[in-house]
Amino acid sequence: MSQLEYKMVTLRLLFEPWNTAPHGTAIWEPEASDPNAQFKREIIAKATAVIATGDSALAGSSFTVPQFGEADFSAIQDALATDPEQRDFIELAAACESVVRSLARVAA
Repeated sequence: MSQLEYKMVTLRLLFEPWNTAPHGTAIWEPEASDPNAQFKREIIAKATAVIATGDSALAGSSFTVPQFGEADFSAIQDALATDPEQRDFIELAAACESVVRSLARVAA
């Protein structure tokens, strides 16, 4: 299994209810009553784009490396400072950043 494949598996696990992700983290669609729902949906959408790009790279298709990095971590820490799911979204961001780094190596 290539490094990109391994990183993609790790990222996908965060979205599976039966997952074996580290710390038992699972990312769910936020409840409508969640005050951070819109922000969480935006992070989930970015993660979905990273997964789609990874799938394209693994299929041998052309792709553009998505932007995901320190600014996303800072935004998560700030926006979700008092949210009980903050750690889960930081873990999601770390998995996305790891896939993006692997994609950058593949693209080089």
